[in-house]
Amino acid sequence: MLALAGRVYLLLIYIFLFLPAILVVVFSFNSSRFWAFPLRGFTTRWYEEAFARDTALEAIWNSLHVASLTTFISLFLGASAAIGTRRLRPRVRDRLEGIIMLPQLIPSLIWSIAILAFLSALQLPSGILTVTVGHVLLTCPFVFLLISTRLMTMNSSLEDAARGLGASWFYYVRRVMMPHLIPAIFSSMLITFAISFSDLIVAFFLTGGSFNTLPVYMYSLIQFEPSPMINAIASMVFGVGVGLAVIAFIVGGREALLPGQRKGNDG
Repeated sequence: MLALAGRVYLLLIYIFLFLPAILVVVFSFNSSRFWAFPLRGFTTRWYEEAFARDTALEAIWNSLHVASLTTFISLFLGASAAIGTRRLRPRVRDRLEGIIMLPQLIPSLIWSIAILAFLSALQLPSGILTVTVGHVLLTCPFVFLLISTRLMTMNSSLEDAARGLGASWFYYVRRVMMPHLIPAIFSSMLITFAISFSDLIVAFFLTGGSFNTLPVYMYSLIQFEPSPMINAIASMVFGVGVGLAVIAFIVGGREALLPGQRKGNDG
């Protein structure tokens, strides 16, 4: 009975979280311009209108460009930090992990303003560079956490065995560690891309007037040009985020996306 009640409670939570987004997707195919039931008919007009606008296509390209750069940089920094801290003493490692995870403890609004003030002091123009910097700070802790968790499932005696057989540390990383990390690396790439592609708060402060990502463009439409096309753009952003997260969960496995589930396999 308790198990059934728990499942019903979990289902209600999922409905509460995802029902608004599902309604946005439903109304993006509604032929009427108004949010109202019953639906007037099925249409792809609003998607066609979005892809017919040069400003929307430019925003999509900007989002893809920023997300790709963010994924590459965050993966390099996060993976390097995860592998590097693994060789440190536990006390030092714990402190460094706390520092790396610090951006996740500060609201995005606050450190977005801080990044904007810092980059403005350096007289850097707002645009792709500033947005990428903000997204790297936003996503790098996720990469670090996912890869660190995967490393915890790796038998620590493998390094001693490899070194005992004459392998260098770089050879051990390339031939032993990296194959083990591939699921976490792939999951990190997908999650990082999804977060960067769908972010609004950081991008809103750091884009500048001549550079818009897709979520910022959607927000500007809400302010100045209310249109059902907004539902289509929001559905695309939602679809990319959810789709990549689902693929990451399937490929990476539960231990890659649910940190802390497997921590006892070092020995």
